[in-house]
This record gives sequence, structure tokens and C-alpha cells, in this order.
Amino acid sequence: MTNQNNNIVTVELDSNVSNTYKIYEGNLKDKSLLFHPLFPSCFILKDNNELNYKTAVIKDSTERSIDFVVSNKQLLNHDSLQDLEAVCLLFSVKRVLSPKLKNVLSNLGGIIASYKLNNNVQEAIKIVNTNVGILDEFNLMWYNNLKKLFNGTRAITTKNQRSSIFNMTGFVLAELKTPTITK
Repeated sequence: MTNQNNNIVTVELDSNVSNTYKIYEGNLKDKSLLFHPLFPSCFILKDNNELNYKTAVIKDSTERSIDFVVSNKQLLNHDSLQDLEAVCLLFSVKRVLSPKLKNVLSNLGGIIASYKLNNNVQEAIKIVNTNVGILDEFNLMWYNNLKKLFNGTRAITTKNQRSSIFNMTGFVLAELKTPTITK
């Protein structure tokens, strides 16, 4: 098999996330140097016989959230950009994030959602309520914990409540940007 630069290839991964990379350099004897579009300055060396024998896996919600944040990174400050770079680097190599890094990613999505909605928490609540069916297990748990805020029977009284609402909204916006297919 001839591996052309910039071709997309699949590799075997131990997780259920997308398993596609791009070839940076495919003419290295029996190996190819790969990179992931989320973090193109990090390279992975793979044997050519390990490429393209697995079918492609569709992006999971974590990768869609990273894509959403990356495509809106101009809205982030310097420290948030550094957090995003760390998330992208680790995800492009390990393809999994710790709960703490998932929280960082959620906060970044919340910051972007807040900017996109001009910090209008009522609009954020409307978006989440309209799209509650696409929330993952984690965000659905938070939605149920904050149900009284979402149905208007309790007022938002803390910064953490506002942040949680915008974080869920960021997740919804990421899912709407690149929807999944039914499994």
C-alpha cells in the first residue's frame, strides 16, 4: 500500500472514539508518520501494516465538543487557549480525557456558549430545554439536578448555576453543529 501525504487512515484504538488520522509522511520504509487535525503538531509513528484494517468510527460527544471549542477558539482568553491546547494534545494521543479534563472542556464550551448568546442565560435555558433529548448521561444528570432552574420554578442564585447552564448549552451547540447518527 502506498501512503500518500494528507490521506486519511484508520488505526486500531482501545476506545470507542474516532480512529482516523492524517498521514504527514508516508514514505518511511514500513512506517507512516500520522497526525490528528485537532493537534497537527503532534506526530504518531505507526507501522503501515497497522493502518486501514479497522473501519472508521464516528466522532463521540467528546470529540465533537473539542471540534466546537477549536472552531470558536478566537473567543477564548490566553489561559483558556492553553487549557484547550492541553486537551487537544492529550486527546489526539490518548483519545480519552480524564473526568477533570472533561470538566475543563465543558467549561470551555460554556464560555463559548455564553459569548455566542451574549451571556443571556434565559436563551441558554431555552436552547437546552428544546434539545434535552440530545444530552449525554453526564449533562442529563446535571439537567435533572437543576430541573427547577430550567422550568422556571427557582431563580438562578449562584455563578456555578449559571456556569452549569452555559456548559450544558455548549454541549448542545457542539452536538447540533455535528449531530450523531442513531446507534
